[in-house]
Amino acid sequence: MGGGGNAADVRSAEEAAAVYSTELAVAAAALDGGPARLASLATWHSCVTILFCDIVGFTTTCSSTTPFTVMTFLNDLYSRFDGLVDIYKVYKVETIGDCYMVAGGLVAYDEDGYKSVISGTEDPLHAAMLRVSRAVLMPDTGAPVQLRVGLHSGPVTSGVVGDTMPRFCLFGDTVNVASRMESTCSPGRIHVSSATQSLLPNEAWRDLGMTDVKGKGAMHTYEWAGDVDGPLDGEQVTRVLGLYL
Repeated sequence: MGGGGNAADVRSAEEAAAVYSTELAVAAAALDGGPARLASLATWHSCVTILFCDIVGFTTTCSSTTPFTVMTFLNDLYSRFDGLVDIYKVYKVETIGDCYMVAGGLVAYDEDGYKSVISGTEDPLHAAMLRVSRAVLMPDTGAPVQLRVGLHSGPVTSGVVGDTMPRFCLFGDTVNVASRMESTCSPGRIHVSSATQSLLPNEAWRDLGMTDVKGKGAMHTYEWAGDVDGPLDGEQVTRVLGLYL
């Protein structure tokens, strides 16, 4: 195996992986109880904000650079996103290729910093992702990263599924619509449903009118019209950015 990283970093990563594997093993054992036990582990959330983002030009980058270069690039970008997740106390659901998915309003942090799944309204971030991504350069062109970010808010059910490598997943139409907001988003923009826009009515939004959304038909959508490079004081950061990541 190649070098890279110090012993503390390796040990920390190994410890994190061990804890995660143990948690999943416990969840898998719990699922042995069948459908009734599975249902008891499911949690209904009345309002969660789902965020999807992907990287503009990622497919071209993959075809013109080595797999190791792509992995290093994604690790740099996603590590920055992970730092925002820690700051704003939201839940990172998963990454698939260049797709990064998080949920606000799903996880609560108690005074000791432990996470727990909650049922309730969403936690009141979006420009922060665009801001930090600009510090990362595309490995094939050297240009700053451009993202497509899509959001939708609504009810979901969370739970653990699968026997082999069980995963914590979110289910419901809210997830599908959030994904559609991202896929219909213009490069470098943030595209949201009216449900998400209504949670932040005083922010800068551009009304896009009715947008054709696959599987849903016409939906009223908005595009964030704020200045990602503009100064943000602490109160603005909490209000504007806190919802999304």
